[in-house]
Amino acid sequence: MRKSFLMAAFGAAVAFTATAQTVLTEGEWQYTTDGSSATVVKFTPGPSEDEYALPTCNVPATLGGLPVTAIGPSACEGLDIAGLSFPKTVKTIGARAFYGCNNLYNEIDLRHVQVIGDSAFCNTALSMYLAEPNYQIGSGAFAFYISYNNTWGPAGHIYIPHGKKDKYVHMYASDETQPLWYHFNDPRAWEEVYYDEGGLIYNQQEIWNNEQQKEDTVWCVFNGKLAEGHVTVLDEIEGEPVRAIGHNAFRDMSGGHAGENPRLTGITLSDNITLIQMGAFLGCYNLESIDLKNVRQVDYATFVNCEGLKEVHFRLPADQMTFGPMVFNYISDEGGFDEHRVIPAVIYVPRGEKQNYIDMWAQEPDEWVESPNTLYYFLVDGRLLEEGDTPPEPNTRGDLTGDNTVDVDDLNLIINMMLHKADETAAADLNHDGSVDVDDLNTIINIMLHKEQ
Repeated sequence: MRKSFLMAAFGAAVAFTATAQTVLTEGEWQYTTDGSSATVVKFTPGPSEDEYALPTCNVPATLGGLPVTAIGPSACEGLDIAGLSFPKTVKTIGARAFYGCNNLYNEIDLRHVQVIGDSAFCNTALSMYLAEPNYQIGSGAFAFYISYNNTWGPAGHIYIPHGKKDKYVHMYASDETQPLWYHFNDPRAWEEVYYDEGGLIYNQQEIWNNEQQKEDTVWCVFNGKLAEGHVTVLDEIEGEPVRAIGHNAFRDMSGGHAGENPRLTGITLSDNITLIQMGAFLGCYNLESIDLKNVRQVDYATFVNCEGLKEVHFRLPADQMTFGPMVFNYISDEGGFDEHRVIPAVIYVPRGEKQNYIDMWAQEPDEWVESPNTLYYFLVDGRLLEEGDTPPEPNTRGDLTGDNTVDVDDLNLIINMMLHKADETAAADLNHDGSVDVDDLNTIINIMLHKEQ
């Protein structure tokens, strides 16, 4: 009997040893492998460069040279993180993987995931994009506990493919024990969207005019932040035209207060697009050019911080255009608008329309938010042209750092030269009097304010 017990114990020990996996570490990540893929078992955020900013959880595509295919149970449970992303190789998200990460407000794409464990996203506020209803979803995966009245509700917001509501309800929300019951019983917590093959996401929105009157309900580009490279907007969906680029459609807020989206490099609009809503391309600093075709209305802050934008083409007469304020300006690192600084693009208008654009949209500013000033600084810098005109040579006067713009970095550099903290250069002697002094400093400031070139 004793011998049999010892043999059984030995066999169990051997079996445990054979199946146990070693936890490995790479940077902030602990993981296990099966020899062909990696599973995240724990994320430990490092110190943040900004003491006031919460860390983000950006799961790497590989660990130990192997693709990351799973996020293990409780891997990030309870962490105080403010952003989440993971690669398309991830197929499984374990139970309570992000439970209680209640500062998660960003958008995540779950269309490539197959298994979502119990309470995986419980008590988060994520916006989650789902694919066809073929998931294995655990209990409470998308629930939120409301402590003040001891009830449960939906965690975050879910987006499902257009036309799939009935199937989703049947599979995941047929009664209160189902994982999506709370979402489909709250009309504010879910929405149908249309996915195209290029990565753009569309929805139907109410369009309002400048008099705050509802004009129509139309298809809009709702989210372009999940797309990469050059994208093409659909002409129509189910026979109805796509009319607008929606509010903040390409603006990725997970990067900070200004929002940055480095993934978009180009976009082709359809002829049906007539409206670009507020902040649509804000922070798309790798976007190089855009042809606005039949666009008639460009709202507030549409192209703010698009520092890589070289060309913008307007095709309609000036009297058919409407601009919001600060369309082409910058948001500073402190979060405020720089009303005197515009992106480096050249603006092209139709032949014979330049003076009309000047009269309507390039008046000298007298107040910060006056939309008739939208194109004024492009006119001052010689960057408001008609189609077919030769673009101006870049003005390098005052550009001491060589980044093709005169900005606060050049200002700081010339101050350091005056304080003998940096070596003087000939380019910094802007008035050619043999020294770098306060006159050169004032010249830099005037260039930044577009008072001289």
